[in-house]
Amino acid sequence: MCRIDYTLGKTGICYKVYIIAKNQEDASKQCKADGGYLINVDTDVKYGNVKNLSGFPTTYTYIGGRRKDTNSPWMFEHGSTSGYFKWASEEADNRSNELCLVLNGSDKLMYDSSCSLSRPFVCELNV
Repeated sequence: MCRIDYTLGKTGICYKVYIIAKNQEDASKQCKADGGYLINVDTDVKYGNVKNLSGFPTTYTYIGGRRKDTNSPWMFEHGSTSGYFKWASEEADNRSNELCLVLNGSDKLMYDSSCSLSRPFVCELNV
């Protein structure tokens, strides 16, 4: 069972879309206050769950991927190193100096982003 403000996905993970915009650090803190973390979209099933969430913003939305610097690999906040990404074609080269991962609500693909921008975000809780 999920908290009343979260939605249960097919994998037994509870999701919540926060429309209120925060920078990546504050979004991560909000998820931790809820008992979870920014969603790790690291499998096809989780990707399907997230892209079909009702109320998902049509703009860029923080998810859990991040890298330490431009030479570091992308990692998910909760430690997954699956290497699963649904990059937009122009993002696949990872040459940008932007260090946070976002999911675009209109095309449902992943992009890198500045971590300081205020954006909506998605949290996950394990049941």
